Amino acid sequence: MTSDGEKLIVKGEDTLVKRPITIPFDLVVHAIGMDPNLDNAQISSLFGVDLEPNGFLDQGQQLFGHGPDQPERCIHRGARLPGRKPSTIRSPRARLQPWPRLSSANWRRGWWVRQELSAWYLYPRFLQSRSKGELARPQLQRPQLELSGPILKQAFETLVSGAESQGGVEYWIDALKLKQQMFQQALGQGHPADLPLDTFKSLCAFMVSVRRRVGLYLENPAYGEMVEAIVELLSDYQDTSATDERLAAFCARFPQDKKHRWVRDLAAEILHGVDPERYPLMGRWIWDRKANTGVIREIWFDDDIDNITLNVPDGFGTHIMLREELASS
Repeated sequence: MTSDGEKLIVKGEDTLVKRPITIPFDLVVHAIGMDPNLDNAQISSLFGVDLEPNGFLDQGQQLFGHGPDQPERCIHRGARLPGRKPSTIRSPRARLQPWPRLSSANWRRGWWVRQELSAWYLYPRFLQSRSKGELARPQLQRPQLELSGPILKQAFETLVSGAESQGGVEYWIDALKLKQQMFQQALGQGHPADLPLDTFKSLCAFMVSVRRRVGLYLENPAYGEMVEAIVELLSDYQDTSATDERLAAFCARFPQDKKHRWVRDLAAEILHGVDPERYPLMGRWIWDRKANTGVIREIWFDDDIDNITLNVPDGFGTHIMLREELASS
């Protein structure tokens, strides 16, 4: 952004037409989009703090005490700060310090204070030790995906036109719904340990990268080991906080060679089939970082894409981001 002496000149690139643009403005306001912390719901239940409609921590109405031994008190449910009014956002290290002025008997063990945007919440030391176990969750890695608008548009138009002779896009959507119903009936509604071999064979028929390689595991005793792996994979599958570890544990039950790379696709297909709302499709044809191939590469915004290696992880967070990007495009 520059200025010609009278107006502000903004230079950028229109990703739809793939060319640079220059636009003069009288006023430019930088607005940065923000998403609420994924753990806010858990924080809300732990500390009795309300959430505002957009998912951020709500800020309660407060009465401020006077004097060194009168910490601030909150008269409505919401985020609060002991000892003084919220100040400007400082460095993370400065915002994560033990509070020095606490005399209340209930607060003798100390409190930690953290600021998130304009809202504040309390983090007691006696919960800090618990957070290492039941409260701590691995941070979801959500990489930025530079997708090409024109390529996405062309791909969608090609999909729509190509499906016309086969009953339209609606026909294939209904087919996908039927596939999901089969997975949910076989694995989601019943116990995976009781999965009949014939039912598993039927499910494999709908997984292209699996059905040609799974043959060795369609006979006992190998099939029994397969069922054990599926049972572990679907144990508490509603919790997505350790999805990458869940997939890795499933793959670790099988030989770690090129002939068994389909195992990752099998695990991803099962999770997606049982609960497509929680788990987007994460097969290697979507993105395979090791081979640097997949759909993400085909829709990436870079004129030199054929000569570069994308440093994009192939974990759960990447596929969540891809789904969000496609939904908003």
